[in-house]
Amino acid sequence: MTRIDETNTDLGTIFTKTPPLNSLSFRDSVEEGSLRQVEITEREISICEILRAHPHPNICAYHGVSVKDNRVTGVCFERYALTLHDMVKKGLQFDADACLAAIEAGLDHLHSLNIIHCDIKPGNIFATPYPYPNPAPTSSFIPAYQFVIGDFDSAHVKGGELRLKSGTPGWMSKHAFNAHREVDFHGLSMVRWWLVGKGYGVPDAQTTYEKTAVILEVADMSYCHS
Repeated sequence: MTRIDETNTDLGTIFTKTPPLNSLSFRDSVEEGSLRQVEITEREISICEILRAHPHPNICAYHGVSVKDNRVTGVCFERYALTLHDMVKKGLQFDADACLAAIEAGLDHLHSLNIIHCDIKPGNIFATPYPYPNPAPTSSFIPAYQFVIGDFDSAHVKGGELRLKSGTPGWMSKHAFNAHREVDFHGLSMVRWWLVGKGYGVPDAQTTYEKTAVILEVADMSYCHS
């Protein structure tokens, strides 16, 4: 387990995901009802240690865990500016094709490591804008973003039974019981449909777009019949 070096790290660039428990790895001091969350966090750390050894530009960077009194108090990641959900909600312009390509590239990398994310949705896609070009762009310029897949507390080793935590209703197939590539590609397909239904990166302020629940219902029916 990698411990983050807080003395030599710019903590302003770090997002620390704080588990609801402060007794990880000390199961004898954990109440029985809380053991499930301990197991979820331990699994996430295990997955992230693999990703740290095999980094990818479309996977959220993991920096290790913070430790106090010999107990894990947080799981530390690179901090990104926005989620894909935030971007669409704010009506920001971006290259939706590039976004989807980045997600697919990140998934291909995860799958090459026998990791299935199991919770692909806009809230788990993080983005940071690249620096603007010089000279200053015109008003029609669409900013470029780095898109990464993050949040690995639902991730499973390929082939395993889905347990403890996996997926978000609407974004994940109701027929998924084991961790396989199709689980993630179903999520990617839902994200693609959602982006189309929300303006595909170039939203029109005068247009009223369908609610997410309606888009996902149509997308799921179309996916099942494709």
